Amino acid sequence: MREARFWPKMKFDPIFFQVLWQFFNPKELLLRAGGRGVWGDSARPTNFGRNQFEFFQKHTANFDLNPQLGLYYPISTSKNKSQPIQETYTIIPTGGDGKRLRPYTETRSKPLVPIINNFPILEFVLYSLTYGAGLQNFIFGVKGTRHYTYLRDYFQGGSGWSGKLDIEPKVHFEYQNPNYADTGSADSVRYNINEYSITTPVIVAQSDNLFWGEDIKKLHDEAIKSPFDFVMGLTRVTDASQFGVAQLDPKSHKIENFLEKPGDAYKSGGLINSGIYIIKPAVFNQLKDDFGKNTIPALTHQGKVGGFELDHRWYDFGNPQEHLSSTLSLLKEPTPCFKNFLSRVCTGYINDTAEVWVRGRSSFSFGRAQEIIEKIRTGKIKVEGSVFIGKDCVIDDGVYLRDCALGDLAFVGEDCEIVRSNILDAWQIGKNCKIYDSFLGRGGSIADGLELNHQFLGDETRILCQPTPKVL
Repeated sequence: MREARFWPKMKFDPIFFQVLWQFFNPKELLLRAGGRGVWGDSARPTNFGRNQFEFFQKHTANFDLNPQLGLYYPISTSKNKSQPIQETYTIIPTGGDGKRLRPYTETRSKPLVPIINNFPILEFVLYSLTYGAGLQNFIFGVKGTRHYTYLRDYFQGGSGWSGKLDIEPKVHFEYQNPNYADTGSADSVRYNINEYSITTPVIVAQSDNLFWGEDIKKLHDEAIKSPFDFVMGLTRVTDASQFGVAQLDPKSHKIENFLEKPGDAYKSGGLINSGIYIIKPAVFNQLKDDFGKNTIPALTHQGKVGGFELDHRWYDFGNPQEHLSSTLSLLKEPTPCFKNFLSRVCTGYINDTAEVWVRGRSSFSFGRAQEIIEKIRTGKIKVEGSVFIGKDCVIDDGVYLRDCALGDLAFVGEDCEIVRSNILDAWQIGKNCKIYDSFLGRGGSIADGLELNHQFLGDETRILCQPTPKVL
């Protein structure tokens, strides 16, 4: 046997291999062995979505030939629609406790509360910013190791998340030191600007609001041309009493006055702070404590704040009622980014009364999706409006679904009705149940014959008897 002359004599110094890996893979362009890099950062293989896509292409090639099956949406394979805003960082404060969104924040950070199924709010925010605005560099303003761990476990450094959604160029995620106890969202942004030595204008977006990415690109361009050091995205709402209200000069775009949560005086509506900011270096050192309570009023008094109204709707997920309303609106009239996201993970089906998204791409899940679509086509399941159905669901005959979302692994017994409701994944729903205008967390169960009206329930809720109606 020939003597192995090199490897047995080589010293396996871990630092040597770390440096070597970074030399050949400076921007994480290569796959990491076993899905884990030398720095211990896990990542999905970049062909994760490609295999699913090829399987779906192969098994749906003949569907367009059979009009009785309805229209199947093709998977969108488009890359980022707009060119990246070079060298621009987006900072997303995520450190709030999410008290307004309880009970859904009792088991997770606010940014990880799902919009539908198990897709977090922050995932859609990031997808809107990457797909719609072309942004690549993100910093999460986390506070405390609990929030840091939740976000880091889900998003990692960005390369795996980019591969999952086929985003090119890949995005990069950085995190605030969780041991820094910031005094508010503005202080968090100031800290990260200093920590990452940022000297160019930054974009700030919130983790509980959704918007059109194209609006962010336009707002950024308008802000750079404007004379203002702090530019705010504005949106019009019918009840502005619980938001930050801006009094805007429509000609100069200068914000003349700013009122944080003014109460009944603005019950009839107005222009409000969307939580989207373009901040220039001239005022970096003036970012203090909270944006709405401290920084914006102070800068407004100095005449440094401008505002531009967003062209499209803004969606608020700050409390359970707004969360449900925004989710149903997105299903009914999805933003381009929301629809593109669904097209990557779902099979779409449309008939005369409904538009349905059924999740499922693996051989087993896709078979389940076909069964559900066939039941809809033959009338065994009745659907109306806009409906999302998660993967591997079992839906018995006689079920009626209208304007609702049903998460993965749900079991729905016969003759149930689910209307204007958002039900996250892994629910067991008995026979003859009626669910109206409700938002249910993950992994619960409902006994036979019960009716839920305006119920907002957290994870792992077991409902064995008729709940008391809630007064809103």
